[in-house]
Amino acid sequence: MKRPFSTIALAGAIVMALPVGLAAVPAGAFDLTILHINDHHSHLRTDDKAVLKLGGKETRIDMGGFPRVVTLFKERAPQAKNLLKLHAGDAVTGDLYYTLFKGEADADMMNVICFDAFELGNHEFDDGDKGLKTFLDFLWKGACKTPVLGANVVPEVGVSPLTKKTATDYIRPYVIKEVGGQRFCIIGLDIAKKTKGSSNPDETTMFLDETETARRYVAELTGMGVKHIILLTHQTYANDKTLAKAVPGVDIIVGGDSHSLLGDFCSPSAPMGRIEVIA
Repeated sequence: MKRPFSTIALAGAIVMALPVGLAAVPAGAFDLTILHINDHHSHLRTDDKAVLKLGGKETRIDMGGFPRVVTLFKERAPQAKNLLKLHAGDAVTGDLYYTLFKGEADADMMNVICFDAFELGNHEFDDGDKGLKTFLDFLWKGACKTPVLGANVVPEVGVSPLTKKTATDYIRPYVIKEVGGQRFCIIGLDIAKKTKGSSNPDETTMFLDETETARRYVAELTGMGVKHIILLTHQTYANDKTLAKAVPGVDIIVGGDSHSLLGDFCSPSAPMGRIEVIA
C-alpha cells in the first residue's frame, strides 16, 4: 500500500480462500471493502496436501478449492456497504482442469463471483495470444463481462488475435468503477520480463516497463480528476513494494505472482478445513 486514503478505510480482503479480519473504520470515513484472489492456477478442487508454516510450524492443511472461494465471497459481500471484487492474475494453468478445458472451467467459476476486474498474469500467455483469447471468450460468454486489464500489455493491432480490430478488443489499461458515489480507477500491470521470457506470448506482443506505465496512467487519470487509484498487479510482492515507493498518487496495490501469504493466519478459520501440524 503506497499511502492510505484520506477519506477511505479498507475494511477487509480475501487472498485465495483465507479470510482477513475486518479493520476498524474511523468515524466519517468512506467504508470500502476489497475482496480479492490471485494465482488460483486452475486449482478448482480442494488441495488436501497443502503445507503452510503457521505459528512457526509446518502445517498440512485441507485448503482452497473454488467452492470455498465462492462461499467466502458470498459471506463477506452482504457485509460490505461498498465492494470491489478483484482477481490479480494467473487464473489458468497448473492443473488438469486447464489441460482438459483450456480455461472454460476457470471462466465458469470466476463468473459465479463476477469480478469487477481481472489482471492478466504471465501464465495467461502460456498458450500464446490465441490461447488467451480462447480463455477470455469463455470468461465473457456469461453476463459478467469482467474487464480484463493489462496497461503494459501491447499486442500488435491487426496481428494478434487479441487486437484484431482495436487495441482494446480484449485488454484495457484500466477501468473506472463508481462505488458509493466515489470513482475508483483500477490500473492493471503484468510482470513484463517474466511473461516475455518464460511464458509464450506472440512475438509481436510487447510488455512495457511496469513503473513507467504506472506513472503514465496515474498522471493521466489524476489529470482527469480521478482521486482514488488502485493498482491491480501481477509482478510479485517485492516489486509491488518497490513500485509503491516509485509511483506517487497510488492509494492501494492489490498484487499477485509471488504467492506471498500476508496476514495473521496463526488461528485459521473453519473454511480452511482440516488442519494437521506435521513439524
